[in-house]
Amino acid sequence: MLSVPRARDGGLLHAFDPLLGRCIAGRYDVVSVIAEGGAAVVYEAIQRGLGRPVALKVMRPAARVDAVLAARFEREARAVSVLDHPNVVSVFDVGRLRDGRVFLVMARIEGVDLAALLEDRGPVPLERAIELLRGPARALDRVHAAGLLHRDVKPENLVLERLANGEEIVRLVDFGLAQLTAPDAPRLTAEGTLVGTPCYVSPEVARGAPAGARSDVYSLACVLFELVTGAPPFDEVTALGTLVRKAREDPPTLSAFGVAASREVEAVIARGLARDPEARFQSAGALLDAAARAAGAAREAPRARRPRRERSASLLLLAGVVLLVVGVVLAILADARRGGGQPASWAEEAVLP
Repeated sequence: MLSVPRARDGGLLHAFDPLLGRCIAGRYDVVSVIAEGGAAVVYEAIQRGLGRPVALKVMRPAARVDAVLAARFEREARAVSVLDHPNVVSVFDVGRLRDGRVFLVMARIEGVDLAALLEDRGPVPLERAIELLRGPARALDRVHAAGLLHRDVKPENLVLERLANGEEIVRLVDFGLAQLTAPDAPRLTAEGTLVGTPCYVSPEVARGAPAGARSDVYSLACVLFELVTGAPPFDEVTALGTLVRKAREDPPTLSAFGVAASREVEAVIARGLARDPEARFQSAGALLDAAARAAGAAREAPRARRPRRERSASLLLLAGVVLLVVGVVLAILADARRGGGQPASWAEEAVLP
């Protein structure tokens, strides 16, 4: 199952959405469409009694007969509700419409996802990229500690919100493809089925192997790479082409995308994007910590000394200029003395006591 990018502009078609203007479960008044994907639509709604704006995620009508999809929705609600992390979107409620479709009620985030940020402003410096991803990395480690895999970490699922006090927070959203890691957990995905977005799924998932925590770490490394370069490491015309390349080829370097980076930074990126899961960082936090150390080392590195020949040539040139100036001054002084009592020139006044 491939994740479908969310729409940024609903257009006129949303005016005919039958849920707009309705009250869901007697508590949520639907106001507008926020975003949509292949299986669900996200609405802005107001919770009655509290007057609180919320995000209402509802299965599309065509998906209501899909028992697996309904189970995914309910799993998403349970998964997120127990995380309780500031960088994970909160889920308040879950239920079903009269026609059987599952809905989730989540915190309404007033922000912009990192894909839109890249589209509007272009790539960012490495330090800024690390700053943006530190919170989501901690959240991802919390997700893994809770026995879950996200399986769809990408810029569209990382939302930057500016709080009233001026602080920034990036939240990890959309757990619709989340999977429990416990051995006895029910599997909603058939073995060999690809789940995720091709540009961000790990090489082992591209080959049809099961995802693991380091698969999510790989996806986060892809996002870090894209924030700095403006493009994901692998992005072919077709999804199949992208998957084949990342399954067979080593990851590209930042310099290959025109970004100057130290060897230490390149090494961190290469490890985060390693084809072998065992060669990657054990956690998302470890990836970001290593990137921060490498970036700091590159910033504090002493300026490279010029080659010896270049320094020697510069010293010889400086010595020549000094000798020339001294020669001119001595010539002026000698000429003034031969003039017999003539007033000293400006040079003599400057040199003689």
